[in-house]
Amino acid sequence: AWMVSAIMLDALHDRFGDGWYRDPAAGQFLEEILSAGQREDAAQLASQLGDGLTLDPLLAQVGRWLL
Repeated sequence: AWMVSAIMLDALHDRFGDGWYRDPAAGQFLEEILSAGQREDAAQLASQLGDGLTLDPLLAQVGRWLL
C-alpha cells in the first residue's frame, strides 16, 4: 500500500504540480483512478500511474522525509 501511495503522489505531483490538492482536476483524476474499486490489484494500478510497482518512489519519499 505504501508503494502505491508513493506512486500515486508522484503521479499527482507530475500531472498537477505541488498544489495538486487544491486543483479540482486532481480530484477528478483520483475519482477516475479509484472508481474501479478493487477490480484492479496494486500492480495494475501502479502501471496506470507510472512505471509499475517499484520501490523507487517510496524510497524517494522516505528520503524527503528524512531531510
